[in-house]
Amino acid sequence: MDYGCNNGSFINWAKKNATWSKNTSIIGYDIQLKGVEKEDRFYNSYDRLRKDHSQFDVIILNFVLEHILDPVGLLVLLSKTILKENGYIMVEVPDTSFINDYDYSPFHIQHTNYFTPLSISRAFSQANLATHIIKSYNNYDIRKYPNTPSIIAIASK
Repeated sequence: MDYGCNNGSFINWAKKNATWSKNTSIIGYDIQLKGVEKEDRFYNSYDRLRKDHSQFDVIILNFVLEHILDPVGLLVLLSKTILKENGYIMVEVPDTSFINDYDYSPFHIQHTNYFTPLSISRAFSQANLATHIIKSYNNYDIRKYPNTPSIIAIASK
């Protein structure tokens, strides 16, 4: 499940390019869906999502947590309500541990949180999730965050 899917671009990319997605049902959720077809498997109601799909093996939060006022609370909510036992949460966020002097590009008005590998690890711990991988890498979309690497972090219930 892609939580915070916006227009479904990750899901559409995965369906076309990722071999693992061929036999996988991918659901999208976003409170502000943009440009998705009604017949696609996208939701903007958390209650309806929970009614139609009880739990998920994997929940992806692709550049979502930095916009959430209470990221630990969201991780707890997802873990308790829609993540299967032994399921995984994958998070991607900008990595602010590499900020240079006078480089303010990672600080966006819509970001309410900033993460480093240590802080995402602490968020997982506070949400009672077991950390598996935390890795910084150069962002695939250099136009979005030209000077800031991203963090990929994976945890399980």
